[in-house]
Amino acid sequence: MVKKLLLPSLLLLCANATQAQTAGQDKITDFHRAKILKFNIFSPVVETVTLAYENVLSPEKSFQLTLSFFEFGFVVTPEYRFYLSETAAPTGVYVAPYLRYYQLDDNEFETNSIFGGGVVIGTQRLYKQKITIDAFIGPSASSINPFEEEEISFGIRAGLTLGINLSTKKNK
Repeated sequence: MVKKLLLPSLLLLCANATQAQTAGQDKITDFHRAKILKFNIFSPVVETVTLAYENVLSPEKSFQLTLSFFEFGFVVTPEYRFYLSETAAPTGVYVAPYLRYYQLDDNEFETNSIFGGGVVIGTQRLYKQKITIDAFIGPSASSINPFEEEEISFGIRAGLTLGINLSTKKNK
């Protein structure tokens, strides 16, 4: 009885492995080493200018650097994206841990630097290998002094960006 079940089980296992390998190859075949310049379309609502640059490193990973400028200073946000979908980056669902550094130049603040971080979940679509739409949301924490718990504030980081892929070459 065990021998009768062993052969079909092995065949099924091999078929699944072959299918998984083919899906992985498709992901690599569809991979583009995209370099995307983005603008957060919510920026004017909160009176900032927010630009981001995403560099796709592999079919599953990318690095993004976001700069936001406003009346009293600027914010720098590096993030590392892990794409979770079957499609190759920069398309699909991702999770991205990030850090934040705020430089404030207003006299009403006690300090000029605020540190923070968090994680976002988002989805990005790439149209005709040129235009991207990226929506994300997630929790954030920030502190004037990261080593003092009572000064930590929590919030939400969300955005919707429109971008242009500066590199349309396919990797081989």
